[in-house]
Amino acid sequence: MRKLRNTIIVFLSYFIAQGKITIAQFSLPKPLKYEESTISDFGFGLDLKPTVLPNGDLLVSISLLGGGFYTCKFLGKTEDGSLLYDRPVKQESFSKEYGLSRAIYVDGNQPEYFFTEKKTKRWVHVQFAKEDNLTVMKTTPVTVGGNPLIGDFTIIKNREGTFLVKYSYVNEGKSYWPGGKNPWVYPSNPEIGFNKGFDAKGNWKGEKTKAQFSYAEIVSKDNWEFGAYQKVLSNNQPLTLEFYQSPSRIFEVEVLGKKEQQILLTWDVDKVTLYETALLKGTLNFFEKKLPKGISERTKELYSGADISSTQPVYKDLAARPGFIMGGNPGILIEYYFDKKASEWKQRPVKMKGGDLHIQTLAAPQWIDWDGDGIADIIGGDSSGFIWFFKNTGTDETPVWKPGVKLEAKGKVIQHQAGLTGSIQGPNEKRWGYVQPFVVNWDNDGLLDILCNDVKGEYTVYKNIGSKQSPKLAEAIALEYTGKPFRAAWRSKPGVIPSHYLSSNFQSEQMLAINGSGILCRYARERTNADKLTEEIPLKWENGENIRIVGFAGHEGRATLSVCDYNRDGKWDILFGQGIHMFQSKEVEEAKPYATAYVLINKGTNEKPVFERPKVICQENGELINMDRHGCWVSPVLTKEGFVKDILAGGEDGRFYLFKNPKTCE
Repeated sequence: MRKLRNTIIVFLSYFIAQGKITIAQFSLPKPLKYEESTISDFGFGLDLKPTVLPNGDLLVSISLLGGGFYTCKFLGKTEDGSLLYDRPVKQESFSKEYGLSRAIYVDGNQPEYFFTEKKTKRWVHVQFAKEDNLTVMKTTPVTVGGNPLIGDFTIIKNREGTFLVKYSYVNEGKSYWPGGKNPWVYPSNPEIGFNKGFDAKGNWKGEKTKAQFSYAEIVSKDNWEFGAYQKVLSNNQPLTLEFYQSPSRIFEVEVLGKKEQQILLTWDVDKVTLYETALLKGTLNFFEKKLPKGISERTKELYSGADISSTQPVYKDLAARPGFIMGGNPGILIEYYFDKKASEWKQRPVKMKGGDLHIQTLAAPQWIDWDGDGIADIIGGDSSGFIWFFKNTGTDETPVWKPGVKLEAKGKVIQHQAGLTGSIQGPNEKRWGYVQPFVVNWDNDGLLDILCNDVKGEYTVYKNIGSKQSPKLAEAIALEYTGKPFRAAWRSKPGVIPSHYLSSNFQSEQMLAINGSGILCRYARERTNADKLTEEIPLKWENGENIRIVGFAGHEGRATLSVCDYNRDGKWDILFGQGIHMFQSKEVEEAKPYATAYVLINKGTNEKPVFERPKVICQENGELINMDRHGCWVSPVLTKEGFVKDILAGGEDGRFYLFKNPKTCE
């Protein structure tokens, strides 16, 4: 029996090391939410995909944290005409059966609904029993040339017939990643990471890929059978697109006012392309068309394979151009609608009533009184690079939240973005910002400023030139170290060691950050210019080795740092949150295979600290804090004495979770 037990342990250890075991998602506290009457922009979840149901309700799916299908009841419109929905309700059983959804207008004014089976990834046509629920009466597999349909597709009807059109990648043995390996393998890909991945001219060292289009003519609509695939042509050649590999989607739309469908592509991160279709010599051809006024060739706040769904069930009285809802990676929804008076397309945010506080995914929040009224608010950064302010009009114990607003600096909305060369994950992340703001009185003038790190690993500070009650931010200033702008590990939140922990010799509070080599350090600053870092001091484990809580390549950075007296012994400790990457990198033996919170206990002194190995933090009831994959972005909620009372955590779903009375796990 003992031998069998040891064998089981060996096998379990192997599979966990290989990432083969999925750790159960423990229950989390409910996300912070608005009052039931509060109307805010619709938003929640990573990679938001919308489908409008026959009765006008919304079916949306999200990925990872809280992943699955949710329904939102259609409540009508706001005073300014925006579509208004109730807060999302998860459909547990439906989520277990199906993965992706698609509503397609194949014939007439009624949509046909298609879903992928969770187990097989195959598309099936679904017939609902009623308009107002998800009870499935019948499913029919979609087949092309006798084979199950897998992959992205749409169905379009033109004057010559009805065709399924498929969009597929042709990799030709090429890899987007320099060196041919993704950034999350172990051992790490040595060609990806801080100051790597690009050549001397700023070109990404990875390869581009191609996408081609195939079509199949319908054989039987009753059985959803299509004939064999053929190549779509354009200018007498197979239609091929070349770009760096990124999620792409294909849809049927009617945006040109001809009462005939067109093909709309969202691809190459944020690009939108429109085609008309026709049969020429028995072959389906695409003809690229100029997008109508009001629909841009580049999406603004949506990116990474944006998904759309027609709003025709909402505007049933319209014979043509009903418009569509677009969702995407940042977890928001935008409605495109045709303004007849202006004779152009316009867009507006979809709204939600009584929803959860939400920013554009991968939320890095801080519990802080931003406007000087004595009540804690929330400042948060997101994956899109925006910094948000959520005003609390209630109390610290019973908060009442106003809808979040984007902060501005020098009169312009703050947005950090990678651009083509700013991310260690290459040009596919050009629209990401991963901004990590930390609110602190940086220059000792009595006003709260904002210190930031971001996708580029660039450290900047937004000085408050307003007042305590009315903060006003100036243009960003880059921190300086050794005569150059300070850059370090990407998308990791800095901290500051409060002055009361240190002797009076320190005029400017020291900064805490992860350097470009992945080592946790504190930084001294000039007495006369707080924006200049003067000394890098690596922090140490008890055995004298430098502290590393991040990996290499794609595992670099990603941590949020906070200084607090966690165990109430008068010495400063470090609370930090990390994603699954700390486990995957194999650099920290205590790392867990999910995103969670940790603490480093200071066993030295305030001036000469040394730290215990990381301890995992649990919820009040002893359950794990499991925030899924990308990260657990934590901020301590302190008592008046400066001790940790609660922990505010941001999730990859863009929502905020308050963990009451956290404790170190047994």
